[in-house]
Amino acid sequence: MRYIDVPSFPRSIEITDIDHLLRTRLSQKIAVWPCQAISLLGYMTQPDDPEARLELMSVLSGWSLGSPVVPIRIRQMQLEWTRVGDLFNLPHDLSAGGYQQRRGGASLGKAIAVAGASIKAWGSSHANLWQAWRRYKDVSPLVAAAAIISGDALERFKQKGFGELGVQWADLQPLPLTMLVPDLVLSLALYFQEYGLSQVPHGHDEPMLSSETLWRIPDTIGVTAIAPPVREIDAAGLAALRERRAGNRGKHRNRASQVPEIVY
Repeated sequence: MRYIDVPSFPRSIEITDIDHLLRTRLSQKIAVWPCQAISLLGYMTQPDDPEARLELMSVLSGWSLGSPVVPIRIRQMQLEWTRVGDLFNLPHDLSAGGYQQRRGGASLGKAIAVAGASIKAWGSSHANLWQAWRRYKDVSPLVAAAAIISGDALERFKQKGFGELGVQWADLQPLPLTMLVPDLVLSLALYFQEYGLSQVPHGHDEPMLSSETLWRIPDTIGVTAIAPPVREIDAAGLAALRERRAGNRGKHRNRASQVPEIVY
């Protein structure tokens, strides 16, 4: 087993009011927990390259000093995190909603089918979804948590707005939000971590996440796990589930595995 090297919080943190936390941190516009945030983002962006991780952390540290340097591939990384967020959250949605219990319940393959049918963004093909999962699966609880929090913040922005705080759309993307609310990201990621390590898809012997390769959150980190909201599967996703026959369950996965790695 391996654990992320992120400093523990000096006191125990239990988040009960997400809206208040987001508005407070966005109004402050400063990282309350910079050491935790920078270390966390290092793993999220570079899970398999320690040298690149340290380089990225150095860039992020310069932000507090006014550095204009932006991490490379930041836009593409955040898009991939959003894809992973859907792929990680959808099995949870399928399980909690009781979808297709007669056909083995939730699985990553079914999540791919639902995501491919439901996500309207450019590049959300089955191949790209599998590719994003392979790239970030060992930090998937972390990137999924950041993406889901970003999506939630954007919905709050649409409904009520953060205009009085001078917040822009770009401020609510996964990376800048992780800088502001690393404690919230870790709280949600803890829940996904336990879910992924215990969820064994139908027909498999191993859980969704590998206990050997996953970058785990230490028990001593100092935050309490919180559960994500259960989302309803839309009409396109339900249609994809109905059309997914036993004979072609691995069709998209096999096709995706033949697609070469794309370098951005």
